[in-house]
Order: sequence, then structure tokens, then C-alpha cells
Amino acid sequence: MDGERGPAVSYRPNMSAEEERRIRDWHESAYRSVHALGEETVEYLGRTFVVPPGVFPPAQASRLLGRAVLDEVRETDRVLDLGTGCGVNAILAASRSTDVLGVDINPAAVASAVANAERNGVADRTTFRESDVFSTVAGATERSPAGPRSARRRAGTEHVTREVGESADARSDPSNTGDGRFDLIVFDPPFRWFAPRDLLEASMTDENYAALTRFLTEAGDHLTPDGRILMFFGTSGDLDHLYRVAAENGFHRETLATEDLTRQDTTITYVAFRLRRPVG
Repeated sequence: MDGERGPAVSYRPNMSAEEERRIRDWHESAYRSVHALGEETVEYLGRTFVVPPGVFPPAQASRLLGRAVLDEVRETDRVLDLGTGCGVNAILAASRSTDVLGVDINPAAVASAVANAERNGVADRTTFRESDVFSTVAGATERSPAGPRSARRRAGTEHVTREVGESADARSDPSNTGDGRFDLIVFDPPFRWFAPRDLLEASMTDENYAALTRFLTEAGDHLTPDGRILMFFGTSGDLDHLYRVAAENGFHRETLATEDLTRQDTTITYVAFRLRRPVG
């Protein structure tokens, strides 16, 4: 994968060999199904999204997170949607907030998110950018001399800039204001810990949970003092590991919604939850 990487992360599944085999079989079936998809038009929580090949589509269970976003976002919130995909949660957030940044490692996802924001009438409230976790969210000039690609669509025209130095375009982009801190971060991370074979699979797998670990380690630096995180995860990954790493980084967890779905005689529990650090 392209983008910046942190130090190597060691991870060993805390489950039986049989359970690990079951999850790997589940994943392989899911990956083949998604890989075979052509362009799809998806109706999701009252919005329409066009999802091109190579971009992960919104899943049925992820509505738990989508509803949480609609309930959580305040008009005054500055919102980051990490791993935005086709822009679903950023666009939902932009129905409330006027300052939403969506990032994804997959250029095809970023392009589809820009188009979907225009399609859903929130292009003037959203900015989308390629980023590997927080790599281009703040201080991008120092970390990446070439500059991240950022796209915002206004009046039907896609605006793409190379954010280097203090160009007029970069200064006018709301995602460059402030110090890279957000009132709310939304993250629907890859569930499995396997090495991805392509950018599509990188939306489903995160080798040794390296990106997840980086996120939970660095997220506090990107939150306002009273900032919150909304996340979504399932037992087709190592949910207990996520909870443990979150607690190790000082986050308290509140479960917002759960749902059980059965596929191939296997029941998966999906959870939407809020993380925050105690204030004071």
C-alpha cells in the first residue's frame, strides 16, 4: 500500500485456531463477493450513493454507524471521517455540520466521495483527500513534501490542489484551518488483521491491525478537549483487541447500538460505539 506507515505492529489473534479459520473463510467469501461487483447505486439512510468497482459499498450492518452519525453530529462540529470510502459517513455528517473532511487511502474512493457529495447536495460542506490514517490530516507539508491531493467540488467543478506551502487554494480550503483537531472523528475500520492484496481489500483488512493501532494511539492529538470518536466493528474481527487498545490509550467506551446478522450459518455481532477521554 502507498502512504506513510508507522513502526511495525505485532499482533497475535486471541482466539482458537478454529475461530481464526472461520474468520478467514468468512473474509475470503466476502472479498470475492465485493471484488466481483460492478458499479452500484445504493440507497442508504435516505441518500443515494454511486459506488464504482474497487470501492467498498455501504453494508447493511454499517447503518448502525450511519444512524449514530446522524444522531451525534452538531451544527458546530468539525468532523473527520477516516476511511471515508464512497463518502457515506462524511455526507451524513454534512447534513448537520458545515465543516467535514473525509479521507481514504484509495484514490478511487476519494473520487467517488467527491461525486457523491455533489449528488447529495453537500459539496460546499465537504472536502475529501487521500490519507493513510492521519498522514495528511494536519502538518502535511512537513510530512509529505509532494503534498496530499485534496478535492472539493463546487458548482459542478472538481477542484484539485497540491497542497504545498501557502498557496491560495490551500488557504481557502477549510480542511487546512486550525491545527488538525476535530470535535468528532468517525472511523469504520477494516475488521480483519490480514495483509491486503489490493486497495479494495485494504478497506476490509489491516495487516496486524497496524492502522487501527496508529489511529487509537494518535487520535487524541487530533481531538478537541471534549472531542468524541464514533466507531463501528464486528466479531468477524478481533473486537476484544480493539477494546483493549482503546482502553490502553485512555478512551472510555459507550455502546450505542448492536445488531446480530447470520450468514453461512455464522452469526456476527456488529457494534457502534463512542469513545472519549475523560475531561479534567
